[in-house]
This record gives sequence, structure tokens and C-alpha cells, in this order.
Amino acid sequence: MTPLGTQAVDAVRDYLERIRPRYRRSTQTPVLFLSSRGRSLFRSSVARARHRYTTQAKIERKITPHSLRHACATHMLQGEASIRHIQELLGHKQLSTTQLYTRVIIDDLKAVHRRTHPRERRPAKPDPEPDS
Repeated sequence: MTPLGTQAVDAVRDYLERIRPRYRRSTQTPVLFLSSRGRSLFRSSVARARHRYTTQAKIERKITPHSLRHACATHMLQGEASIRHIQELLGHKQLSTTQLYTRVIIDDLKAVHRRTHPRERRPAKPDPEPDS
């Protein structure tokens, strides 16, 4: 099972209704995404497409399925998703594995500290007036 957001659902629905019927050789195939020849996609085909699109977008960093998974988990954590929900989504048995996937940027840690630490939440005391 893979949860999909509304934009992804709309894109898959559009693909199934408009694009896939052009390439479908068999109505029996359980494969969702097909090649232009109506066959299952090979890993190498997906890798070539990923490389082509990252090159067109002028992304210099190496993008892999693993890095996309890692980025998704990190963004979810930054969006205040529970680490336990992220663990479940990623299918990790150990929470420690999920924690390795989720990089917390130091600015995020500082913001959480400012927002939650009791000393940070108190209004600052005014400086005493100097003696005249």
C-alpha cells in the first residue's frame, strides 16, 4: 500500500485514462506503468528517464530513488509529521532506522527549542533602571 496525495491521484487517473490505453498490449497485466512498447518498465529505463529529467532541470546533485525517499521523510519530519508515522510509511521495523533517514536541520532544532523550552517561552525581564 502506498498513500497518494490528491495531485498524485489525479496524475495517475489521467495516465490511466488518457496515456496508458495507447500502449496497453494486454488488459491482463498487473503492471501500473508501461513502457512505450506496452511492456513492464525496466529499472534501467526509469534510471535513464530520471537522469534525463534531472539534467533538463539542471540539478547537479545525484538523484536516486533512495535520495527521493530520504528527502520525502525529511520533509515530512520538517512538516511536523510524527516520527512513528514516518516509520510506518517507510516500513521500518526499528525506529532507529527511521531516525537515520530523517535529517533534522540545525535551524529546525533551534526553532523547536525556541518554541518549546520553558526558558525561551517566558517573556524577557526588562533590564533594571540604572541608579541616578
